[in-house]
Amino acid sequence: MFRIRKEQMDHFRQRGRAQYLDRLTEYVRESHPTLVRPAASRDRIRTLVEKGDGYGFRLELETTQLVLLLLRFGDDADERLPWFGEALRSRELVPIGKVRRIVDTAREMGEQGLDGLDLSAAP
Repeated sequence: MFRIRKEQMDHFRQRGRAQYLDRLTEYVRESHPTLVRPAASRDRIRTLVEKGDGYGFRLELETTQLVLLLLRFGDDADERLPWFGEALRSRELVPIGKVRRIVDTAREMGEQGLDGLDLSAAP
């Protein structure tokens, strides 16, 4: 019987995360250049992905959506904008529901710039 040790799983998890961060950074630079400077920092993107981890975001598509929203509204939107933070802290919503709540609330408030975000794609 073939067994994968915890160390091996950790290695593959870290490797997968690094590859995702590379793809996401490149995706944001190419597809959403108005959200970042041309030399968008991979560290900045990593920080936003880790913020998503803290709110229960695990899947790449949902995490990508959150990162785009944070880039649009500010890295600290969850702290600065009550409606944004409340959606992320909600225990009643799964991550995709949190993203939808943020988008719906932003539109209700007349926030601009959401139509330019491709929230259906992942790198």
